[in-house]
Amino acid sequence: MPVRAEVAVPNELSGYPDQRELIRWMKPIAPELERVFLVHCEPAGQQALTVAIREEYGVEVAKPARGEVVELA
Repeated sequence: MPVRAEVAVPNELSGYPDQRELIRWMKPIAPELERVFLVHCEPAGQQALTVAIREEYGVEVAKPARGEVVELA
């Protein structure tokens, strides 16, 4: 099967943003946020990001378990 895709390689060690980058990325939308869901990262990383989001923006942070259903209304 022919592949019709472009392969990109980031010029960084990781393709994932770090905590500071995520906090900066959130700044323009933070006033409108009611809750942030963290669904990726190791528990220690999630906890550190949770604290940073709450301190910087005062936004509730949820860490749903795998398979957990969250109703958005």
